[in-house]
Amino acid sequence: MKILSILFLLVFLIPHTVHAAEDLTMPFSASMIPEIKAEDLKKAESYILAKAEPEAKYSNIKDHAELLYTLLNTYKITDNKEGLTGILDTVKNLQVDAVKFDGTEDKLAAGLALARLYTAVYRINSNDGLKEKSLLQLKEIEKVYFDNQKKAFFTNIDGQKTITSTANANAVITFLEAAEEFKDKHLEEIAKSSIQYLKNKLIKDGEAFHIFAPDKSKVYMDGQLSDNAITGIALLKIYKTSKDEQYLETAKAVAGFIQKRLYDEKFGGFIQRNSNSPENYPKGEELFIN
Repeated sequence: MKILSILFLLVFLIPHTVHAAEDLTMPFSASMIPEIKAEDLKKAESYILAKAEPEAKYSNIKDHAELLYTLLNTYKITDNKEGLTGILDTVKNLQVDAVKFDGTEDKLAAGLALARLYTAVYRINSNDGLKEKSLLQLKEIEKVYFDNQKKAFFTNIDGQKTITSTANANAVITFLEAAEEFKDKHLEEIAKSSIQYLKNKLIKDGEAFHIFAPDKSKVYMDGQLSDNAITGIALLKIYKTSKDEQYLETAKAVAGFIQKRLYDEKFGGFIQRNSNSPENYPKGEELFIN
C-alpha cells in the first residue's frame, strides 16, 4: 500500500486543468480515479531510480534524503535485496553534519528528512552508527527549533519566529518514528506536545492553515494540500501510538476538508491550493493553484 501511495503521487504530478467543486460540497468518488497500469508504475519507479543515482544533481539535501527513503521502502516492500544493500551503503556514507541549522524552515526540513532516513535504515540494519546519526540530527533540531515553553517547533520567516503546520507535522512524524524505534520517551513527548499545539492553534474547522503568528494569534494561508495532507498523517501516527480518539477525529475532519476543497472531480487528482480567503495571502498571490 505504501509503494502504491508513492507511485500514485508521482503519476498525479503530471499537470492538467483542474475541476474543483465550486460549492466545495461535491462528494468524493473513488471511481473518478484513473486506472493506473503496470507500465505507469514502472515508469514512476524508473523516475525515482534515475533521480537517486549517485551522479545525479540534487537541488538540496532534503531531495536526496527523501529519494533514498522512497527507494528504501520500495526495495523493502518488493524484497529487492540487491537494491536494499545499495541504499544501505549509500546512507552509511552520508555526512551527518551536512545540514547547518540556521532557524529556517528549509534547513529544518532537510534535517528531518535525514533523521527519518537514518531511522528507517536502522530499522532494517541495526547499526549503532545509524542510530547515533539520527539522534544527533534530532538533538540539534530540538536545540535550534523547539520552544520548550510553547512546546512547538518555530522557524524564522522574514526575521520573525513563526509556526508552520508543515514544519511541525513533519517534526512530529520524524520524532515519533525515532521514539518508537529507539524506545525514547523524550522524543515521544516532544512529538505529542507539538501535535497538540498544532491541533489547538493551526487547525480551524477541520482545516490546517500554513502559518500561525503568535504575536497576532492569527492563522494565515488556508486551502493548501501539503499542509493538510502532512498534518493528517501526523495526527494518525499520534493516534496509532496514543489511541486518543481526539487525534483520529481531527484527522478525519482534515481528510474531509481535502476531499471537499482539494479533490479534482474530473481527473481524480488533487489541487495544490484552493482558497476562498484573499485576506490570508499576500496581495496579488494566486488563491487557486494546480
